[in-house]
Amino acid sequence: MLWSKLKTRLAALVAPELRERLDLHWTTFRVHHNDHGLVCRCGQAQEFWITIDKIKVFRASYCKFANEQSKAGPSYRIDVDELRAREIHSPHDVWASLESYLNMPPEVALRSTDPILRAMAMIDRRIGIRTMKQLKVTDDEHALVRLLYFLRTSAKNSRQ
Repeated sequence: MLWSKLKTRLAALVAPELRERLDLHWTTFRVHHNDHGLVCRCGQAQEFWITIDKIKVFRASYCKFANEQSKAGPSYRIDVDELRAREIHSPHDVWASLESYLNMPPEVALRSTDPILRAMAMIDRRIGIRTMKQLKVTDDEHALVRLLYFLRTSAKNSRQ
């Protein structure tokens, strides 16, 4: 699926009170500078990010993800779940989560262990504000999930 189609379908699910504030972005860099300042022409440098009020609040970068995986050395690859716990995401995994979100009920995504699915459910118009307020979002949740939960349930956004 093309990014424009995916973004349009996801944007249609965003709660009306957040539509003007939240935006999803995706880009691919043909040439970029890697973490060592060298020019890289890998063609894989993709980045996904979310902005709220034009401020970047979440970022999934191929370069950061690959750099963190390679820090362990060639003989040991860091587990994706370990990186996810440190809030470092691969854009490819984020893309897969966003695509799968379109094909599942939002209630299922709310119970998911995938922070991207859970975050998308937090802003989904199909989830009512009373359901949102009944959720238990703890301090050990992913920062994006906590932020979107707060944004959706804050008094000035909720229509009661």
